This record gives sequence, structure tokens and C-alpha cells, in this order.
Amino acid sequence: MRTLCYTLVLSLAFVGVVSGVSRAEHDEDKPISLKKPVQAPVSQKFGPTYHPILKREQMNLGVLFDVSGDTPVQATADGKVSEVNLNFDGITVVIRHNQGYESVYSHLSTVIVEEGIHVKTGTVIGYVTEEEGAGLYYELRYRGTALDPLPFFDDEE
Repeated sequence: MRTLCYTLVLSLAFVGVVSGVSRAEHDEDKPISLKKPVQAPVSQKFGPTYHPILKREQMNLGVLFDVSGDTPVQATADGKVSEVNLNFDGITVVIRHNQGYESVYSHLSTVIVEEGIHVKTGTVIGYVTEEEGAGLYYELRYRGTALDPLPFFDDEE
């Protein structure tokens, strides 16, 4: 019972974080148009997912691209690198774009950009870690709220 209550509380907490705002709802604001950071299939989609190690449902605020190590990762839109951080799953880069959008790239092993520089769409920002099964984790945020990035890609598969 505790697990069920805990899961319900977590799910309700994420409702405030993930609005489910679609690209169509941003049309009047000229929504951002994105290029995929890598040309690879998505192995984990945005939304609720079951975590096999933690054995519980959790919210996936981004997508995971199925790529191997040393794959170059490209900026999905023009912007300014606002963060480069080392964390438990590699290096994370955050790029701020126009109109309140941010893109987040995680599981990187090498980064060739630094905070404060401007990047163009398609600029290589780093490489995916060689750790087996890591892939590229990618998030899109609009004014701090996580969005499903897949509808925003120009070259959607």
C-alpha cells in the first residue's frame, strides 16, 4: 500500500513539472524547430516509465537515443551554452535557445564547448560516453517545463 501511495504522490508531483504542452500550443509563439542531436532511434520515450533496477514507475522527462560511444552530439538549435556539468552519469550540457526554450544533453564523455559560447544548429558539442547502454539522454524545456521533444524535430522519423 505504501508503494502505491508513494507512486501516486510522485505521479501527482510530476503533473506540475510536465504539462504535456504540445507543439501546436506554441504555434502562435513561433515554436522552436529542432534538428535531432544524433541520427539514431529512440530507445526510451518521454513520459511515465517503469525503472527495471529501482522496480518502480518514474517520470522520464526526456528521451534516450540508442547510440554507441564516440558518437558526435550536435546542438539541436542555435543558442548559448549555459551549463556544462560533470555528474554521476557523465557530462551534461545545457543550451538556452530563443523564446524560453532549453535543450539538455546528458551521458556525454567529452565536451568541446564551454559555458557562455554561442552555437549554431548542427554544431558538435561533444561525444556520447562509451559506457555500455548509456546512449544520449536529451530533454527539451520550455520556460522550465519539460516537453516531449519528438514532435519538435524537423526530421522526425
